Amino acid sequence: MKGGKNLAVIFDTEWNSLTEFDDQLSAISHFQLHPEMLPFIGRHYPKTGILILGESHYLSNEESNETKQLRDWYNRPTQDFSFKWTSNFDTRGVVHNYLIGWRSKAYTMFSNPAKALIEAWGLTEVNDSEAFTAFAFFNYFQRPASCSGSSISLTTEDEKQAASILSQIISILKPSKVIFLSK
Repeated sequence: MKGGKNLAVIFDTEWNSLTEFDDQLSAISHFQLHPEMLPFIGRHYPKTGILILGESHYLSNEESNETKQLRDWYNRPTQDFSFKWTSNFDTRGVVHNYLIGWRSKAYTMFSNPAKALIEAWGLTEVNDSEAFTAFAFFNYFQRPASCSGSSISLTTEDEKQAASILSQIISILKPSKVIFLSK
């Protein structure tokens, strides 16, 4: 070992979402159409009950001109669309990338609440990836925004779907706290 120090090995599986809620979450009709948008549930979420909501995922810059495809988003499964970069709206994949250190400026959305938790609870031996595993996370609006890095252009259907999906998720995860994050 370099420098003679023992380094803890954190296995990739520790960064994956808990699956104990997946049967119930997968019963939500939206997640039957778009399973890539299932919420991320950190392994320590059952201890904290903190649910964090972002705004929305977004299409890649390359596909942002494909907004016409999104008109029927709530009625058709993801595979019916011709998007090449569905990883942009794969909630668990996006969070996993953050947790393993693949980060861009956009990931402050995850690191800021993680750092706040570290500070508030006086955690000295925990990094921001480990702290984020205390949360469950998903985006409130469940249709990707058509322009990368921009807010979603809302429709009445987006508002209706978001409220319904949030209500269903809350009834399953039973969070003690819900935190909305936004610019």
